Formats: sequence, C-alpha cells, structure tokens
Amino acid sequence: MRESRSFWEYRSFPYLKGETKRSELLSSFHKVEKGQILLKERYLWKVIQADRGLGILEWQRLNVPFYLIDQKSFLDIALYELPDIYVQVKGKELPEKLVLLKEPYPQELKKHPFVYFQYLFWSYLFEAEVAKKLQESQEQEEKFHKLYHFLGQEALEE
Repeated sequence: MRESRSFWEYRSFPYLKGETKRSELLSSFHKVEKGQILLKERYLWKVIQADRGLGILEWQRLNVPFYLIDQKSFLDIALYELPDIYVQVKGKELPEKLVLLKEPYPQELKKHPFVYFQYLFWSYLFEAEVAKKLQESQEQEEKFHKLYHFLGQEALEE
C-alpha cells in the first residue's frame, strides 16, 4: 500500500504493536451508503480489469490502495463478477462515485492495531475525495468547452 513519509514515521513508534479484527475494519470503513466499499485485492482487481476493459494479459498489477468508480459501472460489474457484493449493495442509495478500498491481508491485520488502519484508511479516503473533486472539475470544464464551441459554431453560422 502507498504510504507517505509521515505515515512511515508514525508506523515506527514502538507502541504500535497489536492485532486488528476484520470485523473492526468492516464496521468502520465498509459504509455502502457513503460509497465506501472494502474489497479483497482479487475482487478489486476484477473490478479494475472490467471497468477499464483490460484483457487478462494486458494489465499489470499496480499497488492501488483504492479505486474510484461510477455507481452505474460498479453495479454492472458487480452483478456478474461479484454477486455476493451486489446483493449487499442492491437496493441501497449509493452516491454517484464510489471508493473501493483494498482490504489488508490477514498477515497485516495480525501485525498492526486498529489505530494503524484508521490512520491509513482515513488518508486514503482523503486522497479519494481530492481525486473525486478533481474529476468533477475536469468534467465541468469539458462541458463548458463543448458548450462554448457549440455556441461559437452557432454564432459563426448566423
């Protein structure tokens, strides 16, 4: 998982030893109504592969701690690729953009206390919010340019 310098310093404190239960992470960070979905790495990669339309040999596994996806795209993919997760989210009010968080491996859960994962996941969620806002501003800018060119063409034709 991608980690910042301050996180490495935070991680090196001697009192950060302990164990975290998966249920603690799920109860804190798997918030479907808020658009936060915690997925095991293999499921996350299935979604990325399907969303980007990558073939089996075309994609390379990157160290991605989270992935932003449109609600409609996720539901379409989950229906066929992740039926157990589709059942969890079906019928619930979901935001337009979802943040899929990579669930830590069991070995990581045994090594670190819950505070470690809180700090880590909150930094990912912050990063995801920034990415969402950037995407929204880029989409608005594209719409503006299309409208500007359309109106400009109309003015030229008159």
